Amino acid sequence: MQVGAGVCRIAYADSLAMRTRVQGARAGIRLVTMSKQGIKRCGCLSFLSLLLLLGLSGHDAAEAAPGSASCKREVVKDYLAPLSQGRPAQKVPPSGELPFGPQGIRFFRISNGPTVDGGGIGFYLADVVTNQRRHLNWVIRTTLVKVNATGRPVGVIDRKVDHIATRNIEEGPRGRQRFHVSATPANYRVDITFEKRSGEKLGSYSEYFRVMKARYKVVMTLSDSAVVPGQMIRARIENLGTEPNAAELNIAIEQYDGTRWIMRDKVYPGGKVFDGSTYVSGGESGPCFNYKLPADLGYGKFRVTEEIRRYLKGGQRRQSSAVFGVSPVDKPQ
Repeated sequence: MQVGAGVCRIAYADSLAMRTRVQGARAGIRLVTMSKQGIKRCGCLSFLSLLLLLGLSGHDAAEAAPGSASCKREVVKDYLAPLSQGRPAQKVPPSGELPFGPQGIRFFRISNGPTVDGGGIGFYLADVVTNQRRHLNWVIRTTLVKVNATGRPVGVIDRKVDHIATRNIEEGPRGRQRFHVSATPANYRVDITFEKRSGEKLGSYSEYFRVMKARYKVVMTLSDSAVVPGQMIRARIENLGTEPNAAELNIAIEQYDGTRWIMRDKVYPGGKVFDGSTYVSGGESGPCFNYKLPADLGYGKFRVTEEIRRYLKGGQRRQSSAVFGVSPVDKPQ
């Protein structure tokens, strides 16, 4: 069995909630970053893919790396909350593992945040192993339901049925568990049921999706705004907008000298060898990272800066910063 791009796709689907699939099962594991054309493949080994191979989930990536964050990603603005008044969602397991499925098969929803600029909503299957045919004998029924602002059904829009007897999941047909929707703001629920070919029900899930207009709003937050040398400070990106973005996995520590900002340190949350970017859905935070101020950093006005590349707008680059002060006193005033 060969571990390939399926691992890369799974790692990013779990932690980055990608709307675009990573292709290239024959090309090995690849790192996903943002470019002017959107998401592209580069490098030969992905940080998140390697973590998955080591048995770590992408959500815990920052926590697992020495000297990095000790907190996980979380929802900071729940855009799906208004739909919760409808039928309770039967959410897909965060791990992607189906209790009735064979080992290695993963199942994910497309995008954890809002859908912007139209595109696919629903689910997809992936496999951690490439070049292997799976004997599943499943019938998968997927239904697209339009709902109102409180999640109550308005009507069924579309249905799909996928018969899987024996299939190479990574090489097989795509899109049979998802639906294409326009960029017009609307609310949907996608229901999916797994059955044996005999008709026996294996399991079912349902998730809500919101199509919204793109809005950019990314902020950097700090655990403290006044610190002393040797103190630990925690920072993270929070995407309060609807548009997904890619946050660079390198953070600048800068000092203000009265006229300009001067670079004092560079931090790589995943380790310098894994320098890259992490995908942050609308309404979610990026991974936290901890930074221990060196004793000789100096005093005065500092800031933490991270570069953000937009999913839309041709990969436009922006910066998000937060200012903190370093004082020589034992306790910040």
